[in-house]
Amino acid sequence: MLERLEADDGPGSNAYGLGANATVSGNGMVLGNPHFPWDGPDRFWQSHQTIPGVLDVQGGALLGTPGVQIGFNDDVAWSHTVSTAQRFSLRLLQLVPGQPTSYVVDGEVLEMTPTTVEVPGGPSATVWDTVFGPVVVVPSLGLGWNTATAVALDDANAQNLRMLDQWNAMNRADSVGDLVDVMSDHLGIPWVNTTAADRHGDALYAQLSVTTGVPDALATQCIPAALRPTWQQTGLAVLAGTTRACDPVADPAAPRDGILGADALPVLVTDDWVTQSNDSHWLSDPDQPLEGFARVIGDEGTARSLRTRLGIVQVQERLAGTDGLGAPGFTVPTLQDVMFGNRNLGAELAVDALVDLCRSAGTAQAADGRTVDLAEACDVLAAWDRRVDVDSVGAVLFREFGESGGLRFAVPFDPSNPVTTPNTLDVDDPRVLRALATAVARLGDAGIPLDVALGEVQTEDRNGEALPMHGGRGNVGVFNVLNAAFRGADGYPDVTSGASLLVAVEMTDAGPEGEMLLSYSQSSDPTSPHFGDQTRLYSDEEWVPIRFDRGDVQRGATERVNLVERR
Repeated sequence: MLERLEADDGPGSNAYGLGANATVSGNGMVLGNPHFPWDGPDRFWQSHQTIPGVLDVQGGALLGTPGVQIGFNDDVAWSHTVSTAQRFSLRLLQLVPGQPTSYVVDGEVLEMTPTTVEVPGGPSATVWDTVFGPVVVVPSLGLGWNTATAVALDDANAQNLRMLDQWNAMNRADSVGDLVDVMSDHLGIPWVNTTAADRHGDALYAQLSVTTGVPDALATQCIPAALRPTWQQTGLAVLAGTTRACDPVADPAAPRDGILGADALPVLVTDDWVTQSNDSHWLSDPDQPLEGFARVIGDEGTARSLRTRLGIVQVQERLAGTDGLGAPGFTVPTLQDVMFGNRNLGAELAVDALVDLCRSAGTAQAADGRTVDLAEACDVLAAWDRRVDVDSVGAVLFREFGESGGLRFAVPFDPSNPVTTPNTLDVDDPRVLRALATAVARLGDAGIPLDVALGEVQTEDRNGEALPMHGGRGNVGVFNVLNAAFRGADGYPDVTSGASLLVAVEMTDAGPEGEMLLSYSQSSDPTSPHFGDQTRLYSDEEWVPIRFDRGDVQRGATERVNLVERR
């Protein structure tokens, strides 16, 4: 059985919300660890925004957006992770024979509306609109525009102008309960979960975001039989476009028609803990599973990713005091140690058996048919610390093994043991040895030694300095995700995405206490002193203290800029 692999090139995230029963102090704590691009417009920038008596919030937001989207104020901290919920549905249109831009709804023939869109530097394009939304083509589902049918996109976020009000209200929330109230009222978060904790010791998981209004009953009634497996597997609903009776619901609890209201969405408030790593709502706390929600929100009772499983295991071991970090319970330092523990669950589950298999085989055929000597690979993997620290020898080889499809397990998923299954490397599957041989050959072709330390080939350039980078791919079980493309002899010289705005914060009666880090640094200007300062800290696994109250801010300031209003 092949363990489910994640797509790590897109946005993702980890987050912990720790309640009173999970922390040494009894205060709430949050780990924010969004995985976002390191270059381009989708970067976070840090700010501390104050309006005396009205607003005092610190954290980060995506470039060009106001407010704070991930951060904390005096009372509550929160982070976001990309949610599995569907933000749109598709409508399968029945076209009028011989009239490819005419379609039938409730017996009435309607005409598509064309709009010409000018593309800078290229030819113009025509967008055809319907009462449901624009016509689209979905090759992955075999859905196109032919003489009989077309497909329209019904975007639940198309009218979402609530998001700025949403985060503005969150910036001023005074508790987890207040966060739930303002998120429920606005339902303006476009595509992410929220994980939070407050100074009272409450923790929160909430999928209170824009979700297409397709409850299971509507899906069962309105999805054509041939497309029902797609909905069951992915949550994507392709609804009949021949009748308005199949429109997404008008939920009276929602701020607009066509989206699910807060009462239909998963929320868990607890004094224990919650964790989120881009799987669905189901196991945000494995002791309090969230079940019975619409399929468009996410799957339940299915295998979790290795990264999700490691996120859960790390909390369980910390609370049991079995992770080597001291007495049970979280403090800010132990939360940081867990974050940068750089564990690799895939390796913990598979490497011992892989080494035994490797040594018994001696050689194996790579994907291109070459016979590869595995002796050195066996020794490198046997000596590896199973982590993705900059000095970890074996991490590169195991990454390429995973990328080559070798991480396959013999014990299948068991819904009664969802955190520990699948497990046990399937040594009888020939693809396992083939993947190892392929990894050895690939690194050999690039001239990269099998015993190379991760930080020698996984780097990030800052003004000609190649900074060694720890972290790795989530799809082989790394919690501290860092994605970098393989470039032959150069290794992985450019981080594309991964850990970005890191927050480890405890909410105390005296205010937020903890540390932060922006992995790629605040400035993208190579001439700025802030182009690589925090990137070097990330490389060294160091953080920046949170300075929140006015005195701490003034004592920590390195420069001041006075803004003068001109009339």
